[in-house]
Amino acid sequence: MIHISSVATALFLLGALGFQASGGPVTFSSFVIIGIPHCIPLSPYHAMAATVNNTGSTTLTGIVFGVFHNSLGQTLQISTGIASNVSGGQNTTVFIISTLPTTVNYTVIFFVWGTSGSSLSASIAVLFNC
Repeated sequence: MIHISSVATALFLLGALGFQASGGPVTFSSFVIIGIPHCIPLSPYHAMAATVNNTGSTTLTGIVFGVFHNSLGQTLQISTGIASNVSGGQNTTVFIISTLPTTVNYTVIFFVWGTSGSSLSASIAVLFNC
């Protein structure tokens, strides 16, 4: 497995292999995760509620990812929620369901992708301890 630590490095390596990146620079300004996502019990599961804001001027649909890691950094679960048709300047709350035991603390990394696979936000890491 190859780990690439930055977008610039990835684009450089892809260019060296003959791939072309198009569409201009990569930006992370379409969605912003507001505040700190928090835990909500949804029997029999638990969920993380993440409020996202569309900072753009157009209506967008975003896929909000919650990637759950244990204390060793191992990925245990990847869950998604949809921020559907969010108008520019508006907030919406997305729920990321977890089926993991609640007796253990996890780190959850949240970020938003567009339906085309492009990144629409920076990531935020929070502690999941319901």
